[in-house]
Amino acid sequence: MNRLVLVLGILIIILSAAAGYFYYLNIASASHYSNGNISFNYPSNYVLDNQSVGTENTSGYFAIAVDAPDNTSSMVIYQIPLTSTMNETLNITQPNTTTSTSTSTNSSTGNNTNSSTNKTNSSTGNSSVTNNITKNTILVTVNNLQLFLSQLQSRGGNPVQSIKNNYTYYTTGTLQSSYANYNMSRRIVSSIPLTVNDTVIVKSGYPNFYVIEYLSADNSLNANKAYSMITNSFNIGS
Repeated sequence: MNRLVLVLGILIIILSAAAGYFYYLNIASASHYSNGNISFNYPSNYVLDNQSVGTENTSGYFAIAVDAPDNTSSMVIYQIPLTSTMNETLNITQPNTTTSTSTSTNSSTGNNTNSSTNKTNSSTGNSSVTNNITKNTILVTVNNLQLFLSQLQSRGGNPVQSIKNNYTYYTTGTLQSSYANYNMSRRIVSSIPLTVNDTVIVKSGYPNFYVIEYLSADNSLNANKAYSMITNSFNIGS
């Protein structure tokens, strides 16, 4: 009996060690993603998701996401132009029609031998100006990078800049909200508050910058490792 218990105990230990080893390999080993614009490594047990949801799709900025196998965390990647142009309409008021009317009346009465004069003066005037409003549309340039960094501050972050290997990074602490409603979709558990972090990556000479946003419902060690793996291996262009 004791021998059977001992054998069972050893077997459980071996199976547990094997399961832990294979799980470690899934986290430690990496798959590679590349679409010609960006490339990065991610844990081999994570799942790629390149089907965007409504709000991300209308902005045109969604690139791809990497989801944990249990849907407790995601790393969402956005591609955003450094600058963009937009039409801005200005209302210009110009004078168009001027109308003026004036009336004056003079009367005098004289009497007596020498001189006695009663004089009455009256005048009325009216003027009006009618203005036209002209709409003038001009093309303006928007600095999307500065706009996004300002949005990070409004979301409770303080972007810290660093430069490494011709890349400029802006990293934040924990944010109060995500960039888009990815956490509200079918992909990630959203029943509890999420931990949100952003890393902005800019490469000199390229027209777009990229945002890697970390969303996690459990803020686990494995989720943090996946986020670090993607961020550290992220490459823009060839």
